[in-house]
Amino acid sequence: MRRRAFTLIEMVVTVGLVSFLLVILSAVLTNGFKAYRLGQKEIGNNEKAVRAVSDFEKITRGATSLITAEAGTLTYYSYLKGDNHPAPSKVGYYLDGTTLYRYVIAPVQVENNFTYPEADKVISKLADNVVSADIFSYFNATNSELTFPVQLDVVRLVRMRVLVDDDTGNPPDPAEQVTSVQLRNLKTNL
Repeated sequence: MRRRAFTLIEMVVTVGLVSFLLVILSAVLTNGFKAYRLGQKEIGNNEKAVRAVSDFEKITRGATSLITAEAGTLTYYSYLKGDNHPAPSKVGYYLDGTTLYRYVIAPVQVENNFTYPEADKVISKLADNVVSADIFSYFNATNSELTFPVQLDVVRLVRMRVLVDDDTGNPPDPAEQVTSVQLRNLKTNL
């Protein structure tokens, strides 16, 4: 009985086909992992932006009076949930580099006046890698956008636009979240 063996040509063709299939499989897996990483970055950036605008919406609705209204800074007085102070807390949103922060200062009563000691400032980081420097825009009662410097007593709506990108210049595109908050306690048509 004669045994049949593989010829050299059959071996070369088999090795070539297996190598070709491995190259294709490697490319598919590499692209899949790359797409997965980009998707995870995009989700992470979007979550940061969503957290920032959600915090802003929740706290800003109770604003009683504005202190500053600039493109990258907003400061106001507001009664916060759980506050048991006879005066509103001082709340501020600001950018420090590419990090968006919120601070709250509880009022301290001194005789018949309230003060807001900077030493009592409680700072919370809302989002890092914020690439939009102008995050606030302001509107009057007729929804017309106000120009800077903003006249504080005519502001009735604040729009916050946050762009978050942890690796500028590379995919994915920045995550964008926009929200508008009507300052209910400043309305004149009650």
